[in-house]
Amino acid sequence: MAMMSATDTKRSETTDNPKEILARIRAASLFGAALTVRSYGFECHLGEAHITQTGLGDKGYFLISAQDFAEAGQYSAFDFRVTAYSSYMEFHAGRCPDLDRQEDGIFGFLLPEEVTLHYRRKFPRFDLDETSPVRIRFQTGNLRGISPLVRVVDLSEGGIGLRVHDAESIFGIGEMIEKMEMLLPGEEALPLSGMVRFACEERCGLQFIPNDAVAISQIVRHLHRLEEIENVSKKTYRSLAGAGKGAPTGGGRRRKILIVDDSLAVQEKCKQSFSSSFEVIQAFDGLEGVKKAVEQLPDLILMDVNMPKMNGLESTRIIRSQPHTRHIPICMFTAEGDRDAVVKALKFGVRDYIVKTADPRFVIERIQSMLISS
Repeated sequence: MAMMSATDTKRSETTDNPKEILARIRAASLFGAALTVRSYGFECHLGEAHITQTGLGDKGYFLISAQDFAEAGQYSAFDFRVTAYSSYMEFHAGRCPDLDRQEDGIFGFLLPEEVTLHYRRKFPRFDLDETSPVRIRFQTGNLRGISPLVRVVDLSEGGIGLRVHDAESIFGIGEMIEKMEMLLPGEEALPLSGMVRFACEERCGLQFIPNDAVAISQIVRHLHRLEEIENVSKKTYRSLAGAGKGAPTGGGRRRKILIVDDSLAVQEKCKQSFSSSFEVIQAFDGLEGVKKAVEQLPDLILMDVNMPKMNGLESTRIIRSQPHTRHIPICMFTAEGDRDAVVKALKFGVRDYIVKTADPRFVIERIQSMLISS
């Protein structure tokens, strides 16, 4: 099964669900969207304005704070454009003067009958398979207990898709989830907020509310990694199909060893020690290690644990999940005392581990033994 495949979100979408409309407007209030208001030739750019309060009750409403809006009091309805992040929302809303507090610069409006959300650009979305380490952890109310049962099935810069039993009874369309954390491999837990876009049977979609620019940027960085890996995988699939065979074989060729380690000193030592016996391929971080494994199809991989861009455990998981690389034996190349990492790595299907300070002759013997047994 492919680990991921890129698709695109819609360019625009319209909803007339009152709860979802309320949630979208409330979301705009969370991240301080800029407002543009028009009515019969009147136009006001309210860059300093913001939505301060929303409610449903008998009549849905929202309030805006805008000191320069008093001159528009003669108009009964307005076209709104709410701009934030990489999308903008448009809707038509009538005035509700009963909610005004003009001395404070507060003006009331009735909830619109529908809103349309336009995306400024398309978000690449990646479908994640069952081996993906991306997790979501809810921090509030009844949702806290279901976190271990929820699986992230797709991820984009704009939101996530979830799979959970009986999603319709757990999530309400338009519901705001203000406290949750996303766990990405090699990253600290990322604080996020989201709005439920849909919920049916065992699927649920959340749209991110970008109140934490750092968290969104880390998601984007992870998506770029997935995109790089997918592009390399596609090229390799094409080359293998063209050749009509899998990993190269042949009695006379030298075995290829991929060394994945961010230490230049370790790489140089390995190259000097192993070059007489093997063809040595080098990668200096986990992401480069995945790309080299997919492109070069080595006979064995020595994998460090702690590396930039992608750690060794995540690199191992990806390599083991790809059909044309899962057969490659991986040996963790660890520092002394790194037992916890070794235990985790063995769960991902690592064949063995070697301490970096071991005698090179011993390392070569272990490598040859693993090559014979593979």
